[in-house]
Amino acid sequence: SCVPSSQCVRSFLQLADLKYSSLPVSDEEGLLVGALSCRDLRVAMATGNLGILTRCVTEYISLVRRQAVKTVFPFISCKPTATLEHVMHRLSASRIQRVYIVADNR
Repeated sequence: SCVPSSQCVRSFLQLADLKYSSLPVSDEEGLLVGALSCRDLRVAMATGNLGILTRCVTEYISLVRRQAVKTVFPFISCKPTATLEHVMHRLSASRIQRVYIVADNR
C-alpha cells in the first residue's frame, strides 16, 4: 500500500513492480482511506500532463478525477468474516470492481 502523501510516480512504479492494477491507500495509522488504480495513470497519459505525477497521491487523484478529496477514493472493504453474498451485494450495488479485506476496521 501507499500513504496519501506518497509521491504519485513512486506509487505507480510500485503498482508496476507488483503487477497490480490497484494499490490501497492507507493513512499513517494503517487505516484504509482509498485506492489508486491504473485507470488514474491513463488519465495523465491521455492528457499529456505528466508533470502532475510528481504530486502526492491525494492531490493527483483530486486533479485527475476532478472531485473533492473525500469522494475521490471509492473503495469497498470488508472483514475476513464477511460472507460472499454480502460482498457480492456490495459490489453489485456500486460501480467498484475491487474489495479490500481488512481487519479491525483498517
